[in-house]
Amino acid sequence: MKKTVLILGGEGTLAQQVVRGVSLSEEAGTSWRLGDDVLGGNPSQAGFGLAPSILRRLQDEVEVIVHVVGDAPVFHSLTHHRLTNVVATHHAVTFARGCHRLKRFLHISSTHAVGETMGVVKEEISTNLPPFTNAQEQTKWEAEQLVLGSWLPAEVLRVAPLLGGELVTRTTNPWLRWLGWLWEGYLPVVPAASGTRFDFVSPEAVGLTVARLLQQAPEIDRLVHLSQGDGAPSMEEFFACLHEAFCEHSEDWRSGKRQLPGLVDGEGFARFQQSVMRSQHPLYGRVVDQASYFLPSLLYPKVFATQRLQALGDAPFIVDWRALIHRVVVALARHQEESGSHFLSAAR
Repeated sequence: MKKTVLILGGEGTLAQQVVRGVSLSEEAGTSWRLGDDVLGGNPSQAGFGLAPSILRRLQDEVEVIVHVVGDAPVFHSLTHHRLTNVVATHHAVTFARGCHRLKRFLHISSTHAVGETMGVVKEEISTNLPPFTNAQEQTKWEAEQLVLGSWLPAEVLRVAPLLGGELVTRTTNPWLRWLGWLWEGYLPVVPAASGTRFDFVSPEAVGLTVARLLQQAPEIDRLVHLSQGDGAPSMEEFFACLHEAFCEHSEDWRSGKRQLPGLVDGEGFARFQQSVMRSQHPLYGRVVDQASYFLPSLLYPKVFATQRLQALGDAPFIVDWRALIHRVVVALARHQEESGSHFLSAAR
């Protein structure tokens, strides 16, 4: 029997793919999206800024809530990320508690919520506070804890970083910015530990995963990782593929004018940061400053367990990571050719 679905929060590609997943689900009947032209509302406000009569109607009808965490730039402050992730999640949970027919609260989070956890990350709920590289990681963890401690019929889908060529020119995704910086030769070193894998998925996988989850019976406190798991490439494999793709589309890379970065430990990256800051180069200084917010997370190797993801069905979630990298590089090359500008050279 089809259900009434409400989509809360989020903007950009992740939210678009969640909407796509809801529409693909055979379980979805009537669907509402907060903030669109039909319903309106603001997820950062108590009661979403909706008229009480509309709020009551939604709480009487909604059976499934799909909540997408915020996507503020990683270098924003802890206060800003708490407003985007934690406060908005609190409003969503408060609303959900008044939904009399609620069967499922699906919280779309990020694999970054586990912070600097190392080793195998199990598909299990943990209240142990890990250390974090940045405020974005911390507040995504805090939002998860808020949902899982709410006594709602909650499930969590953690999504690995999204890579796709269509994201290149309009993104706050730090990992796509990083690839742009590598393309331009801005970063000669990258902090990464031995054994680190670079885990990422395609945007389309989000929609397919959401659709499959909604078609299954709800399972309270289920945690699913949308991740490549132990199939994610090592940093060495990732860079070899990236170099191949760069050389296909750039004479600077074919000639050796630009080269892959070296892998360094945390101290080595700190020394590099200091040398750039002493140079007072405005562009390189801005790039290194932003990179320092998220690249050090590569110093904490981990592999996400994906048994529950695989149980949803294999084919839709298989990631051809090499093809995905080539797809991004084609977009990088096209962007530079069409705009005549450096990729994200004005990153803020």
